[in-house]
Amino acid sequence: MMKRALFTLIISFIAVFQTSCDALEEALADFSGCTLEDAPNYDSSKAIPCTTDCLGEQTGSNCCCEEIIYGCMDENAPNYATAANAPCVEVVSGIETQNACCVDSVEGCMDEGANNFNSLATVSAVCTYDEYGCINGEACNYNTEALKDCSGEVPADAASQNDDCCDLTMNASCYLDLNNNGYYEEVNSSANLCNCGDLGTGWVSVDDVADDMEVQGCTHPINTGFSSAVNLYMPCLEYDPDANVDNGGCCLEEL
Repeated sequence: MMKRALFTLIISFIAVFQTSCDALEEALADFSGCTLEDAPNYDSSKAIPCTTDCLGEQTGSNCCCEEIIYGCMDENAPNYATAANAPCVEVVSGIETQNACCVDSVEGCMDEGANNFNSLATVSAVCTYDEYGCINGEACNYNTEALKDCSGEVPADAASQNDDCCDLTMNASCYLDLNNNGYYEEVNSSANLCNCGDLGTGWVSVDDVADDMEVQGCTHPINTGFSSAVNLYMPCLEYDPDANVDNGGCCLEEL
């Protein structure tokens, strides 16, 4: 409120003394900047959102804000996103959880001597080796170097080979999560792939995303005024109860 009052006082002062348009524009520039709290160049000292010095093709309110990249910012999490500059957010029943997309475990081979060793793995999964492994060509972990099957023996034929260590589970659907925040922007329902990453950057399996598609919007039901008529506080005009990823656009308007 102090910022708003100070800004109003300055504008009134300029109007009274009939300062030139250039001076007015300069005064406005001094009080405008990036007011999106999640943005890397957020400036808490600015009273109003910028509309000039726009970045890239951005226009309108807060067009000078740098790109917000949501992701897991917990350095101890296996899926820590080094490119993220804002934590992924999940809102359930009005309760906000920071870094909600971070996971506690990653399944993978934990034997450093295996050819499919996963340094990020925290939960043990099937390992394959050069000497033996899955020699079933239809399996996701087919080992082209193996001479012996999962039992460590050379099978007489394909019908008698041991497939106990083979992963025959395909991903029926793959999900696009470009900003790595745990919510998908797009789904491919007929992928039928071992590795969803084969579709390109950002494509992951259902194990790496939440059940819901990403819906960006204002997730903060911030109180902005008291309504005596209905005896309750009214939320931000921009608040979207369906949003699960905050885009930093809350309370740009007053009731």
